[in-house]
Amino acid sequence: SAQKEETPLNEIGTSTIKFMKRKIGALLPNYYVAWVIAFLVNEIVAERGIKDVIVDAVNSLGELTFLKHAGVPGLYSNGPAWYISAMLIVVFLLYPLIKRYNKVFFNVIAPIIVVMIYSWLGRNFKGFADEQFGDWNENLFRAIMGISLGTICYTVARYIKKIDWTRAATYIFSIAEFMLYMVAIWYMVFKKTSRFDYL
Repeated sequence: SAQKEETPLNEIGTSTIKFMKRKIGALLPNYYVAWVIAFLVNEIVAERGIKDVIVDAVNSLGELTFLKHAGVPGLYSNGPAWYISAMLIVVFLLYPLIKRYNKVFFNVIAPIIVVMIYSWLGRNFKGFADEQFGDWNENLFRAIMGISLGTICYTVARYIKKIDWTRAATYIFSIAEFMLYMVAIWYMVFKKTSRFDYL
């Protein structure tokens, strides 16, 4: 919805809040179900006592409120859910900019973010697993890049969709899409982290 039209400045705040409510609502209740399972498994494996379990639950508020990557300290049981926290924080920051200046963001800001940051990472690190940003939160950094790249892909897809392609061209796109998925899966399964992570 952020990509359809520019929003007047006085409506940005309300629009952002509504969008974030929808975004978080779409994650529920699955997010909390996954957290409960991960939390209980970790506590059982660690043979924690009742008091310890209560303390750990209280210390999990950062994860339960999606604020892990806002710098909230605590216990985090569901490791793979890191991206949800990073995504929500980055979307909260970028959404007002996209709503107000969507053409500038899609055509100028997002490409600059993607090219400059991915190029910098490719020059300085051997891959995702090698990233060390010191005081910077690398997961927020990566979320900014991923979401910016996603807006570019979405914009290109919308443009391609408007063209009246022949049936042969449609088949070619479908085959290319399938092949790219296969290449991505093959790379994730069989290749170690490398600078190709940034391509």
